[in-house]
Amino acid sequence: MRRTRVVATVGPASWDPDNLASLFNAGADVFRLNYSHGEPETKTELYERIRALETGEKTTCIHLQSREVK
Repeated sequence: MRRTRVVATVGPASWDPDNLASLFNAGADVFRLNYSHGEPETKTELYERIRALETGEKTTCIHLQSREVK
């Protein structure tokens, strides 16, 4: 069993279903969505696309906006 996990940060360039499927098939274990940029409403559809691909131990990580350190 593999002990390393592959995290794929999903940005606008990889939102289409073919690119998401490629990441999934390439072995991504976690799909990270960065909610710090863009509108949350656009991420909902993306989240649902990823969930449709998931099987078994795949998961989605949502990175929420946090306070900025200056």
